[in-house]
Amino acid sequence: GGSGDGGEEDGGRYSGGFRTHDAGVGNAGPEEASLRGGHLVHATEAPLLSAEQCASLVEEAAAAMAAGSSSSFTYTRNERLGEVHVHDLPQAREWLRAELRRSLFPLLAERF
Repeated sequence: GGSGDGGEEDGGRYSGGFRTHDAGVGNAGPEEASLRGGHLVHATEAPLLSAEQCASLVEEAAAAMAAGSSSSFTYTRNERLGEVHVHDLPQAREWLRAELRRSLFPLLAERF
């Protein structure tokens, strides 16, 4: 399945609101000082990806795992469910690269 077009009316860019929480200066990690408002945590009020986009990513990952791809390391407690590297997912990799450029990086640049 395809990953869709971003699901948003604003050219695929996130147009929802944010909730901002103050973690307190000095509590946001080593990169805090290099970011504008680095002590702030921004949470979107609406999903960044549509349910269709998530399903497409999961579908491609499941197919890759069924074909024998797997991760040699784990990041989650749910590792028993299976993990696969994004580099083993050509459609997802292409879509994520475009989505990062088009939507996610500009979104982050606006906040930090």
